[in-house]
Amino acid sequence: MTSFADAYDLFAVNFVNILMGYVYFSETHNGTLPASYDLGIKMASSVGTVIGQIGFGVLNDMYGRKKVTFSHSNTDVL
Repeated sequence: MTSFADAYDLFAVNFVNILMGYVYFSETHNGTLPASYDLGIKMASSVGTVIGQIGFGVLNDMYGRKKVTFSHSNTDVL
């Protein structure tokens, strides 16, 4: 389930950027997000996913897959 959630976040960020352009830059940039903001949000999403995967991999090695996977699935619900 967590792989699906990670992939959903990466695909949803494109739609969020479009909506943020309409909401915050409708008067100044004709409803589009500036390229630097768009790139920054997409990079932060990708980097956060990689850091999370590495972090949970280390935790899995330290504490075991069942304990870490259960705690991670509980945080996805919140």
